[in-house]
Amino acid sequence: MSSGENRTVAAPTDLSQLPERYAIGATIGRGGMGRVYRAYDRVLQRDIAIKTLPPDQGGRDERFLREAQAAARLNHPSIVTIHDFGHAGGTPYIVMELLSGRSLANAPLGSVRRLLEVTGEVCEALSHAHEAGVIHRDVKPENIFVLDSGRVKLLDFGLAILVDRSALTLSDQLPGTVTYMSPEQADGRRPDEKSDQYSLALVLYELLTGSLPFDADSLARSLYQRVHGDPSSLRDRRAELPVALADAVDRALSRDPNERFPTVAEFGAALQGASASIDPGSPADRLPPVAERAQSAIRTASVTPEPQPPQTRNLALLLILMLIVVASLVTGVLLKQRPSRPRTTPPIEPERRQMVDSAAREARHWLELLDQGKIDEAWARSSNVVHTQYKRERFRELLTRSRHMLGRVVSRMRRRGEYRKTATSLPDGDYVEIEFATVFTQKKSTLEKLLCGRDATGTWRVISYNLR
Repeated sequence: MSSGENRTVAAPTDLSQLPERYAIGATIGRGGMGRVYRAYDRVLQRDIAIKTLPPDQGGRDERFLREAQAAARLNHPSIVTIHDFGHAGGTPYIVMELLSGRSLANAPLGSVRRLLEVTGEVCEALSHAHEAGVIHRDVKPENIFVLDSGRVKLLDFGLAILVDRSALTLSDQLPGTVTYMSPEQADGRRPDEKSDQYSLALVLYELLTGSLPFDADSLARSLYQRVHGDPSSLRDRRAELPVALADAVDRALSRDPNERFPTVAEFGAALQGASASIDPGSPADRLPPVAERAQSAIRTASVTPEPQPPQTRNLALLLILMLIVVASLVTGVLLKQRPSRPRTTPPIEPERRQMVDSAAREARHWLELLDQGKIDEAWARSSNVVHTQYKRERFRELLTRSRHMLGRVVSRMRRRGEYRKTATSLPDGDYVEIEFATVFTQKKSTLEKLLCGRDATGTWRVISYNLR
């Protein structure tokens, strides 16, 4: 871990039960997975880093163990070395090599050729991990460390899958940092080696252009687009870059994993071939200022996140997934969703209020079915759009998990109801958007937002459900 990027503060005094061979120094990093300390190994007489996880962290202990096991089975100059793992008074810890440098999120690279060189080393590290049966699943700038010597280290295997040990996969949270998720991860499918390739290509694209390859105004829409659409070509954002470079990045960002490079090593080779065609100091070799601003934004948002309880963190990730569900639902267009006689004029105000009240009653009943655990009944009362996009079993899985983390309903008040004739990607008809202000035992302030549509029989059906 880093000894040169984070502000150091005095080490706390609650690490006295660590083995005596380790002399604990200052804190050099902290985040949602605990703290990292500079330390000294008295036996081997070398500087080290010790990463600790606060006790009583539930499933996070499993992830911590996974990180140690996954990284310890790897031996590569571009992968952080794990020396030891254990528990001290209920506190899990990992002993690893001490690194000096900066994460890719704020490392001064200077040129596109240098960025491609760094990316090539990451490809080598991932290739080694994949050959050993380890999938990283969380490739992002913060987990790519550029040493003062210029070498690169891949960090944080806490979300890794050990391919031959599927029992270590996560069960109650989305794998990976959502900003750099592959389409298959965002869609809830099991990731493989090509998911790491996609995430790395996304990091590279962002640093080359200063933005992600999706025209979206929110993370949820960005995730939806990567599941259902195609990213903007690299040359659409930077026409001066070599065609070979754009082709390599675009291929690695293919929505279909089968259309990506067969291996991350081949992706790396394509990048190095493209790098050779870039003239030093040319426009194609420059990292744009917007990329530097993107690095700053990444750094501000992600380097030192505040610790969150596991339940809160998992709920936040699941709600992101629910937003993807919502985006998927409203894009399906079925004839049964179309009114039997399209309106030529909007309804008058009394009729509009009546429709809002009628739709709100159906929405409340639908939510009460969820409250009672009758999720299959809620699915049956949903629109055909829902049925087309999500089978009953998948719908049940998503809603069961979200309700488990939200807890019981304490109160629910209708806050708003709005009639509209149009809805995104749906035919003109009768639609009502309803919002409820809801208090759950595990989430005190929640906005439940539903879109209802009236089908050809005049029955109101839930089209989408959004939690905020």
